[in-house]
Amino acid sequence: MEREICACSVVRSLSIEVGSVADYAALERFHYRSGKPRGVLRVFAARCGGGLAGVIVETVPPLNCAAREVVLRGRYAGMDRRGRAFALNEEVRTIARVIVHPLFRGMGVGRMLVRHVLTHAETEFVEAFAAMGRVHPLFERAGMRRVDVPASREAARLMAEMTALREAVTMLASRPTPQRICSPIAHSTYAAAIASPPDDNACSA
Repeated sequence: MEREICACSVVRSLSIEVGSVADYAALERFHYRSGKPRGVLRVFAARCGGGLAGVIVETVPPLNCAAREVVLRGRYAGMDRRGRAFALNEEVRTIARVIVHPLFRGMGVGRMLVRHVLTHAETEFVEAFAAMGRVHPLFERAGMRRVDVPASREAARLMAEMTALREAVTMLASRPTPQRICSPIAHSTYAAAIASPPDDNACSA
């Protein structure tokens, strides 16, 4: 109960504003993927009492994405490379990173950041890629649609490491986890989530 009250207090005092690459750099070490994303267009920062609670990074979309073609029913199929690049840059943005400082996790900060991007979208579609999407389904909770595709070796490795880490944390804390991460995740990955910007009512919660 005390944590719930604390979380509500944090959420009420949270503000999301235009951020910078420097904000991303400040939290980069807390993300499972290292390195600055390519083609950064916008960064939004969640702040609480002057402190940096989280960041979300929006980039230009990659040219090729099988899950995108499934969701958009081959919208960009048949285009040459130049034409596809132009169309994608006009119609799609990619959420490349969502990072929440460990002190603010479990309070819905990540979901709020994703919803902020969706409600302030500059394009018709917004997509996101996350190898750990089944473990932390914040994109779905923010109103996006999940599309599963076979996992790459790197994604499978990351999920195996996260499983081991979760089990280690459980043992150290001597308490059960709400949801055990099972081995079937290893052959499926949260590959893409694509959604048109929702209306304000969809993001009011």
